[in-house]
Amino acid sequence: MTETDNLQQVPTPDEQKLIWEFRGQEPHGVALRLRKSHTVRPSFVAEQVGGWNRLAVKVPMWAEHDGLYFPFPVAIQQCSSEAVARWRAGLVGGGSLLDLTGGLGVDCFFMGRNAESVTYVDADARAVAAAQNNFSRLGVTNTSFVCSTAEDFLTTSNAHYDTIFIDPSRRSNDGGRVFRVADCSPDVEKWAGRMLDLADVVIIKLSPLLDVSLLVGQLPSVADVYALGAGGECKDLVVRLMRGCVGEPRLHAVSVSDGGEGEDFAFTKQEEEEAEPCVADAIADYLFEPSPQFMKMSPFKLLGQRYGVRALSSSTHIFINSADVPDFPGRRFRVEAVYENGKKGFAALKKATDRAAIAVRNFPISAEALRAKLKMKEDDNSFVFGVTLKSGEQKLVLCRRLG
Repeated sequence: MTETDNLQQVPTPDEQKLIWEFRGQEPHGVALRLRKSHTVRPSFVAEQVGGWNRLAVKVPMWAEHDGLYFPFPVAIQQCSSEAVARWRAGLVGGGSLLDLTGGLGVDCFFMGRNAESVTYVDADARAVAAAQNNFSRLGVTNTSFVCSTAEDFLTTSNAHYDTIFIDPSRRSNDGGRVFRVADCSPDVEKWAGRMLDLADVVIIKLSPLLDVSLLVGQLPSVADVYALGAGGECKDLVVRLMRGCVGEPRLHAVSVSDGGEGEDFAFTKQEEEEAEPCVADAIADYLFEPSPQFMKMSPFKLLGQRYGVRALSSSTHIFINSADVPDFPGRRFRVEAVYENGKKGFAALKKATDRAAIAVRNFPISAEALRAKLKMKEDDNSFVFGVTLKSGEQKLVLCRRLG
């Protein structure tokens, strides 16, 4: 990538005015309106408008500033949301920060607000040029920019950093998605030791599909593993390595708010193993489904203890209680009726309603198969859970969603 190529990615003043003017509009329509222009690039302006539209949803703070640009569409698709980036910034405790996979720069920007000095590294010259422009527009003055692969930078640098952040690419050479540590680039298992040579703390952003126990065994000096939940999804696993750390890591199921605050359910694997199970003998008036980050980290016995709820069985990770628990970390439901899993139960349930969302936990058939049997239409507030109780009985639980 030459300097001329990089400059061709930068909007001209006329293009920048149009991008700001047309933001929020449909990109294809923008391209059509500009198709006869000889002073601007219609497809480029339309692509940048599309970028602004996505940015307004994902990183609204940035979208308030004009003059930003995006080197390629995938940059915004792959970047962190503002809420999660704000939360992750709390892991940086000042001093110097090295971001080895800068990309669009969202994580680097928010983490850098908690650091005195920042070094942004990315192998793509277009990303580096865009980040330099965008950070300047955003008023950032504490960041230096390096065009290099993470591997080359780690090999040649002898500087010390208080914190290193790395978000290895989850794309294969042919563009397909990968998630295993060894398949990502860089391979953080291979480079973890070198990163700990250069920094006191290493923060690694990884796929939520990874097995947490396996991950802890692959990486050295693991102090914490965080499953970040936002918008009803488990967004990322974040691993924090600390030089010289030994012993069992802390596990965290974190509920991240729209503003970036996080409610942290922290525990150790030993604490969960030693906790007494809270299992129900029958279905009660209220039903609770843990958020995805809790399903990922599996602190099910501790959830029961800390919130005073009981699981339907040791393998059915749905909880019940005789009263509502408004602060339960997940979806809450009022139980309306319970039916047998069989023809009579199906018939009685279909008389009660013909609309419901379908979910199953520890149940012999999938949610799709159960929907086909019940012939239910979708609904956002009425739910049917297929579950197995402590006794081994299979039940269909009709609920009304509370939150």
